[in-house]
Order: sequence, then structure tokens, then C-alpha cells
Amino acid sequence: MSVEGRIELALCYEREGIFELARTTFLSALEALPSEGGEIRRYALLKLAKIEWRAGRLHVALERLHEANEVMESPNPLQCADYHTLMAAILQTMTTANTKTEDRDKALHHCLKSIDQWEAIGNHRHAAVGENNYGYLLLTLGRLDEAETHLVRARTLFAALEDKRRCAQVDDSLAHFHLAAPSTGRHAGRRAKLLRSSAA
Repeated sequence: MSVEGRIELALCYEREGIFELARTTFLSALEALPSEGGEIRRYALLKLAKIEWRAGRLHVALERLHEANEVMESPNPLQCADYHTLMAAILQTMTTANTKTEDRDKALHHCLKSIDQWEAIGNHRHAAVGENNYGYLLLTLGRLDEAETHLVRARTLFAALEDKRRCAQVDDSLAHFHLAAPSTGRHAGRRAKLLRSSAA
């Protein structure tokens, strides 16, 4: 079977949730590719990193992402967006209030890069997902004013796309914001405004 065929087969396994078989099939495809396999190798590494992340093997997923980043100096925009999205998701999963500032900054950096890349491509749905994730990460770090801006932006984008499921997810993030924000002063007015926009 060709390398491309193995990759497609691995993707089928992934969609069916058969992660271990998907992993071994991706590894088989990577072994058949030269180290300078370029775009195809990077694509396979990104997909393998996603599988490792979904399986909870976060450090292994990070290793695959670092390997993917070394394959090409100028990846295509879609691969670049995928890379930053996955890196942000993994680092966000690993980030807590006690995480070192440097690691938190890395998570925030990749969140912003993913938003920028999806907006550049014109994929507003993925950009909105990034806005929600970024806003929620800021919220967990106690940076309420910044979190508010990105959560409202995510809600607005999803409302424009008429994506009710995603709107509900952002509403959940906004609920956490309302609980965390002070109930007096300028935050009280903002809370009322957010509640009205969420109900719209």
C-alpha cells in the first residue's frame, strides 16, 4: 500500500475512534517516508499528534508537534493553523494557575496564532473556536477584562454563523466569567450587557 493510502486508512481508523490502530498505521506511513518527506510527512505528524492528544498522551503529542515543526520552514497556511490550534489545545490542557509563567505565555501565544491563521484563511468558525478557548484560558488565569473581549467576540461570530451548539459552549464560558467577575462597579454593567447579548 502507498504512503498516501496508509495515511487515508489511518484517518479512517481515527474517525471510527480506533486510536491505537490509527497510531500504528500512521507510524507505518512515517517509516516509509524519507526524513525530508516535506508536506506529506508534516501532515502525517500533525494527525498523529492529534491522536496522541485525544488519547491523553500529551507529552508524546508535543514531541510529534515539535517534529512536525522541524520538517518544513514554510508550511502551507492550513497546516500552520492546524499546528497552532493543536499546540494551543495541548498546552491549555496542561496549564493551571500554578503553571510557570513561561508555559502559560506559550499557551496564550499559540492560541492567538491559531486565531490569526484561521482568520487569514477565512475560516471564521475555527477562528471563533480559538476566541472561545483563548477567552476561557484568560479567565482561568484571572485576566477578566481580556477574557471578556474574546468571549464576546466568539459569541458574536458563532451567532453570525447561526451555530447554536457553539453559542451554547460560549454561553457556558460566559457563565464562568459572570461568576468570576466582581458584582459591583464597571463589571456589574458589563455583566448585564453580556447577559443581554447572550440571550439575543
